[in-house]
Amino acid sequence: MGELKHSYGYASVITAFPTDGDDQGWHRDTPDNKESSDHQITLMIYLTDVRVSNGATQFRRVKSKDEVSFPGPRGTVVAFESSRTQHRGLANREGSPRVLMYIAFDEDD
Repeated sequence: MGELKHSYGYASVITAFPTDGDDQGWHRDTPDNKESSDHQITLMIYLTDVRVSNGATQFRRVKSKDEVSFPGPRGTVVAFESSRTQHRGLANREGSPRVLMYIAFDEDD
């Protein structure tokens, strides 16, 4: 198996403010929201404690459709292949913002 090489793509700080709104829709981080042969590896670094109730990211297994979230304390790092993994942000139902840093690495050509 060959070695994967990735370069910095972009970074952002994402804040989920308290809301009575809906969860984000399921998606992949691709222009057309379809599974891609390109690899994008994403790191989420929790800048606040993350719970399901304050907007954790939820992931969905393709075959079984099982859903899983990764709550954790501030400083937790979650890595996933965002170009191939269906995911969404859950609505923040608590009283204070949930903040994380999102860093994406794109596959080198």
